[in-house]
Amino acid sequence: MIENRGGWRAILGATPEVLLAILVLLACPWLSRTGTAPVRSEDEAGYLMLGESLHEGKGYVSSWLPGAPRHGLYPPGFPVLLAGVWRATGPTLAAAEGTTIVLSLLSLVLAYALFRRLSGRGGAIACVAVMGCSPLYWRFSGPVLSESAALALVLATLLAGEAWRDRGGHRGWLVLSLVAGAIGLSVRMANLALLLAWPVAAASPGGALSR
Repeated sequence: MIENRGGWRAILGATPEVLLAILVLLACPWLSRTGTAPVRSEDEAGYLMLGESLHEGKGYVSSWLPGAPRHGLYPPGFPVLLAGVWRATGPTLAAAEGTTIVLSLLSLVLAYALFRRLSGRGGAIACVAVMGCSPLYWRFSGPVLSESAALALVLATLLAGEAWRDRGGHRGWLVLSLVAGAIGLSVRMANLALLLAWPVAAASPGGALSR
């Protein structure tokens, strides 16, 4: 493993401008269609209606069902995020889609930072290139679904866990990793196995948390 002890200032290496340019180019096609395409799936509609219920103060309820019972299918993390964004922007589809785009771009930055710690700058660039070309990445980078938030939180958990291990057990990084992991579970319970992987690996002699 390539160790990186330079702190956050060194995470992006010597090419932050290049990375920023790549992110801007990737964002352009998404931003050009925000708020213009119809909702494409029942899952999107569900997240939007749950976010709207929270935004309007009705609670975490299935407002589309008779009697508006408490919702029990999706974890509440992503609808809570949508409700928070809408408090600042107003409840619009464009704001919801813009949120998922920002989270998708953030995932690229976090993936670069994580793999730079693990395999150096070349490995990080290769990781971002493969990730940015992935059809699955593009599929979930724009629709109002929880995958973009879940991916960003998983990467944040692993990155903070790596920083904790590299810095000799500094508690701040451990707390950040645990908080990001807990929020990740509130967004998507399918993250549980991956989020538990790094503390298990940390307990093994010389094990890297993210492997």
